[in-house]
Amino acid sequence: MFAFLRRTREQLTRSRVAADQDDEFQFHLEMETEKNLRLGMAPDEARRAAALAFGSKGRFRDETNETRGFAVFDNLLRDTRHAARRLRRSPGFSLGAIITLGIGLGASTGIGAIVHGVLVRDMPYKNPDELVRV
Repeated sequence: MFAFLRRTREQLTRSRVAADQDDEFQFHLEMETEKNLRLGMAPDEARRAAALAFGSKGRFRDETNETRGFAVFDNLLRDTRHAARRLRRSPGFSLGAIITLGIGLGASTGIGAIVHGVLVRDMPYKNPDELVRV
């Protein structure tokens, strides 16, 4: 439960989490640079080797975001934004997709209502379970 609450809080305070990630990335980069300096590398070479060994900040952010927060919701939000951009670019396709979805949802709702009314709901008689077919 505490993990769920922590992840929810992290989703709501993204700017602070991003700043924490940047600080953590910088810390790891500095530690790797110090290790390289202790091995006898020149300062510029040590920083470059640390950056190559640790990777880019974008990759680090992606990896930590997958373990923190709700990656599924982040992906859903990103996919929704992408879909909205694509639909805005081609209004004809958007209209066709909306009409198709409307017809499909309407037909499903109608069929569901008919099935419920005919098969699921009790018959409008006093004792419907006593009815027999001759």
